[in-house]
Amino acid sequence: MDANNDGFVSNREFLGTPPQFAALDTNQDGLLSPHEITPAPISSP
Repeated sequence: MDANNDGFVSNREFLGTPPQFAALDTNQDGLLSPHEITPAPISSP
């Protein structure tokens, strides 16, 4: 998703919906940092 390889994902680069982007952008800076988009661990059943 990071098309320009700057280490962040902008809303233009994001492949999801605007509400999904807003939910991930926890610091509301208009960019998704690696910390904001790191997937949560999958728990086993």
